Amino acid sequence: AHSGKQVGVPTGIRSLDKILGGLRGGQLITLAARPAVGKSALAGNIAEFLVMSGIPVGFFSYEMTSDELNMRMLCSLSDTNLVGDILNGGADEQERLRIIAKAGARIADVSKAPLEIVDDASLTVDQIRSHARRLVRDKGVKLIVVDYMQLVKPSPSDSKAQRYVQVGNITAGLKQMAMELKLPVLGLAQVNRETDRGEPRRPRLSDLRESGSIEQDSDVVMFLYIDDPRVVEGPKMALKLFVAKNRSGRVGETDMVFIRNKIRFEDGRHPLNLEWINGVRAKL
Repeated sequence: AHSGKQVGVPTGIRSLDKILGGLRGGQLITLAARPAVGKSALAGNIAEFLVMSGIPVGFFSYEMTSDELNMRMLCSLSDTNLVGDILNGGADEQERLRIIAKAGARIADVSKAPLEIVDDASLTVDQIRSHARRLVRDKGVKLIVVDYMQLVKPSPSDSKAQRYVQVGNITAGLKQMAMELKLPVLGLAQVNRETDRGEPRRPRLSDLRESGSIEQDSDVVMFLYIDDPRVVEGPKMALKLFVAKNRSGRVGETDMVFIRNKIRFEDGRHPLNLEWINGVRAKL
């Protein structure tokens, strides 16, 4: 990863892949953010990049249904404002039909994509591992996404344990699963509310909610955060993606651009996006 050489599963975000060298087999990779910053959207975009390249992904969702995830993917892939016009009821029936027709070319692509969604919010980490083994064996899955780790149900034996013990057993189980199946596990996590207080700042490892076990068990920890809330124009806003821990290589930070109405992240280091970011900053 020091040389930027690709050794793992690519994320589709070139500047991130230069830091990480891809998502590596056996690793637990944590993507953490405050609520509503876009961590689920970013994880979905990474999964989308892989499945549209024919690489199967297993996605364990504790917050969204498979229909919602597929609609988000369709929204990201097709150049339509599905969020405002369909998901939020912002269009009449005729307009919705027109938008769906415009997106129609992508509907078939999404339906054929090897995205294996498990949207059962009652699963424990042992049940995730059991499902994941089948997905690897039967579907050839190369990445597991868990959205998000603090929502995974404690095992019955942990039901009366303190919360930090429950979370510790969840993260340890996900790390063991990554090693057993020899694939990367991308686990989403929330950061503490204290990061909302005062001026925006780069999150720290200690900001992870129930931080000890998540930090300890993760091979990579990445934070998605808003560095300057003024760098926004229409549906576009700038964020930072900070690799705070990386056992196999270097740490570092890159820019991201989130197109909110299309639920799509783009590499902020792409020349066009960098030009936009610098242009907005120049006006401030």
